[in-house]
Amino acid sequence: MIQLFGKGLYILSKDGTIYACGSEDIPIEYTRLNEELPENFGNGDRYAVSFALNEEKGIIMLDSYGKVYTSGIMENLGEPDFGFDIARDIQLMLDGESYGILSGDGRVYEYEK
Repeated sequence: MIQLFGKGLYILSKDGTIYACGSEDIPIEYTRLNEELPENFGNGDRYAVSFALNEEKGIIMLDSYGKVYTSGIMENLGEPDFGFDIARDIQLMLDGESYGILSGDGRVYEYEK
């Protein structure tokens, strides 16, 4: 998964590592999540599936179980935390803080500021 930021970009790996590339102006602190990842994250059916970027506040990342992780000053507004591999995508809404989470069965879970 890739998110553009000015002349740079962020890349998300399956193990939850976020890389900042391509520009000295890209905030490196957004690559450090505010929450600890579970042990053995990325080695099985629990892995990073998607993330979204608010250029002024940070990153919000989703794992395959539906748990949300943040970086910078992004706020976790809630999560479905399914407990099994069904979460597929996370997208910010127009306000840049609220977000929607898509599950594998086509449902969208909205979390609003």
